[in-house]
Amino acid sequence: MICTILLGFIFIVADAETEARKYCFIAALYSVTRLVISTTNAGLLVGCHVPCALDTTVDKARIFLYRLYTIQCEACSYNAATLKCTLLGAFAPTIGCSSTYTVYEKRTSGCTAKSSIPSNLSYTPSKCSRDSDVIGPPAGKRISPVCGTSSVGRRRIVYDVSLHDGTRWVLENYKSSFILWDEILRSYYYITGTQIYYFRTGTCVRVPSPPLDGCECPDLPSEAPLPGYVSTGVAARTETAPACDSYSTGAANSQVTGSANRAVYCAMGTWVNIIDSATTYNEYAVTAATCVAIN
Repeated sequence: MICTILLGFIFIVADAETEARKYCFIAALYSVTRLVISTTNAGLLVGCHVPCALDTTVDKARIFLYRLYTIQCEACSYNAATLKCTLLGAFAPTIGCSSTYTVYEKRTSGCTAKSSIPSNLSYTPSKCSRDSDVIGPPAGKRISPVCGTSSVGRRRIVYDVSLHDGTRWVLENYKSSFILWDEILRSYYYITGTQIYYFRTGTCVRVPSPPLDGCECPDLPSEAPLPGYVSTGVAARTETAPACDSYSTGAANSQVTGSANRAVYCAMGTWVNIIDSATTYNEYAVTAATCVAIN
């Protein structure tokens, strides 16, 4: 049994490595109501700890029962039968529970470290790849790019992961990407340099071409040119280099790049821009691409 009160608001995830790695979770019994932040899927108990540890925002507050509560995850409850995780906030002491319930409190003391496990433990290919496409796990921790460089013309490689909530993600073989083991939360995470993704299991995969059924990418959108550039009126090519005859603009953070040795290809449902030459190799996901010229 869990005695809680549901509170509605947006759950914000922080991506700061130092914030998440300082927390551990210790079981405790309570009979006082806690506020419910949200419910999520979790294949294992650690999948309940991770979203709570990542929820470190302190600027969320709501008026409830005429009291002001600062709402951030302070504990979580896990149901192994339903594989559901409930993220819990502060106590609501004005309402009691008829019996005690077990939660896992977020703490920064009393934590014990755990040795790492294989990063591809229990990995199975998704519907978008086959056993023959699997390359294997990264060569080690903090090695960039996460899946190595391979040889020219055979570099369409991604890091295929299963998140703790069961979601499958395709992560690019970005030049600065690597994985690390969080010995306190007991989970691996992937880093691009700015973004962090905790995951349950993952491995390097050579992208099938053409995509397998049900794994095609949607039409690649275009976007307005950045200041100083104009659209050429020609759609960016996909699956072949160069994507444009001059310059292209795209990616999640919108930037203008030259087109030499660059291609945009479909990586198991995700558009990825690849730079593949004898001297340069890099990959990053894109959400749009437009061929442009200098104005």
